Amino acid sequence: MSGWLSEENKRQQIKRYYKYKKIIFDAINDYKTHNYQSALEKFNKISKIKYNNTKVHEILAYLYIKLNLINEAEEELNLIKEILNKKSSFQGHELDDINNLISDKKDIIILKKEYEEILKQPKSYNFSKEFKVVKKLSDIYISVKKFKKAENVLEEYKKKFFE
Repeated sequence: MSGWLSEENKRQQIKRYYKYKKIIFDAINDYKTHNYQSALEKFNKISKIKYNNTKVHEILAYLYIKLNLINEAEEELNLIKEILNKKSSFQGHELDDINNLISDKKDIIILKKEYEEILKQPKSYNFSKEFKVVKKLSDIYISVKKFKKAENVLEEYKKKFFE
C-alpha cells in the first residue's frame, strides 16, 4: 500500500490546507479593508506556496502599485511572463500574445495609478496631460475587451471635470 497516505499524513495535509485557506481569507479581508501592506505580506506567503499561480502574482503587482512600489510591481509582472513562458502549452505566436497582454497589464496598472492621482487634483489641473492618460487608459481597456471599464473611466473623468 505504498500509494496510500497514513492517517497522520492525511491530518497534516488537511491542516496545511486549512492554514492556506485562512491566509487567503485574511489576505482578501485585508485588501477589502484597504490594509494593503498586510495583504501584501499575506499574498507574498501565498506566492511562496503557489509560486506558479499567475493570479497571485497579478494581485501582488496591484498591491505594489497601491503602495506606490512600481519597480516591485514590474518584477511581479515579469514573473507572470516567466511562469507563462515555462508552461509548455504556449507556442510561438501565443507567447507574443502573452507578451502583449503583460505589457498591457503593466500599462493599465501604471496608468490606473496616474488616473487615480488625476482624480484627486483640482478641476483645471493640466487638461492636456490628464486627457492623454485618460484616453490611453480607456484605449487599453478597449483593446483587452473591458468596454465597461473604459466607459467608466471616461464617465468618471467627465463628471469630475466637465459637470
